[in-house]
Amino acid sequence: MLDHDANLLAFGAILRHSPVVVTADEVAEGSRTAAAIAASQFGSVLKVSEDGRLSFYKGGHCVWDL
Repeated sequence: MLDHDANLLAFGAILRHSPVVVTADEVAEGSRTAAAIAASQFGSVLKVSEDGRLSFYKGGHCVWDL
């Protein structure tokens, strides 16, 4: 987690969230994706998968994937 000035606040934090509503075109892959979708409702999220794939979430949706 980073603050607005890009200072590192936490790494590998466990994010607790309420159940995530996923649209039909956006299927949740697992707990990391569900956490990214939920957290992105409060700010921008960069998700790094174990395979090195990067995904950017904002407003509860994936904006881009690399």
